[in-house]
Parts: sequence; C-alpha cells; structure tokens
Amino acid sequence: MISRFLLSLSLVLFISACGDPEPPPQKPVEYEAAKVISDAVAKDLLNDDIVDVYNRLDMGFKTIVKDANDVKKNLENGYIAPGRPLEFEFKISKIGTRVDGSWVRPCRTFWYAAKTKKFEKGTYFLKVEIVPAIGGGPLDVSGIGLLTFKEGKVPSYLQ
Repeated sequence: MISRFLLSLSLVLFISACGDPEPPPQKPVEYEAAKVISDAVAKDLLNDDIVDVYNRLDMGFKTIVKDANDVKKNLENGYIAPGRPLEFEFKISKIGTRVDGSWVRPCRTFWYAAKTKKFEKGTYFLKVEIVPAIGGGPLDVSGIGLLTFKEGKVPSYLQ
C-alpha cells in the first residue's frame, strides 16, 4: 500500500515537474521572399514612397504609427543627423528571433550600407526586419532604421 502511494506520488511529482512542453521550433524566414520585400522597402525609401512603406508594416508596427503621414514624419526625424538616403548597397542578411512582449516570431534582418546627403557609404546603415505576419500570413516589415554605430565602430560583417 505504501509503495503504491509512493509510486503515485512520484508520478504526480514527475508530471508536475515537466511543465508545459516547449513550442515547436519556428522555421526561419525564407531568404528569397524576404529579400524581395526588404529591397522594395529600400527602393520605397529612396523614392520617398511612404504609402508603400506603410502598407508593408506589420500589425505591431502599426500600433506605433497610425498612418503613412506618421511614418513620413518619423522618417524625416530619423534623417536629421544623416541626411536623406541617396543610395543603398546590400551587405548581409541575418536570421534571428523578434520578441514583442509575448509575441515571438522568426525574423530575418537585412543590412544595407547607405549613402546619404551628409555621409558617404559605410557610415550609416539601413536595417530592415522581416517577419511572418500574424496568423502565418504573408511576410511583413517589423522594423526599419537608418543607423550608425557608436564611435564609428562598424561590425566586420558590414564592412
């Protein structure tokens, strides 16, 4: 009787210690399809086609920017230091994970060296993050940024 009780208790403790199973690993964002979108964003930025940029944004991004005019205002603020972009040269793609609160998705980030009105190529870089849309729909843009690195220390993979 005691051995049955210990066996039952051990089984209960074992099961409760297991916790929730890990979710299955997510597939990385497919390179070719994501590159088409990323290149289109780069082209839209060069052509100042903000409506197309806005239409490519994911739902999470659209909680931050309300419409294309809001995107334009944010981009113009981002162009103050580097100047408006004049040219982009693709450098590298990296796979990773995008975490927005409890929302975790695979992500593919594309980096481009930027030539701007104020700086030659290699000081500023365009970063475009591509993620699966909510519900597994088409790919969307979850992040865009024109940035530089502290003290000009550009990572070797971007040189």
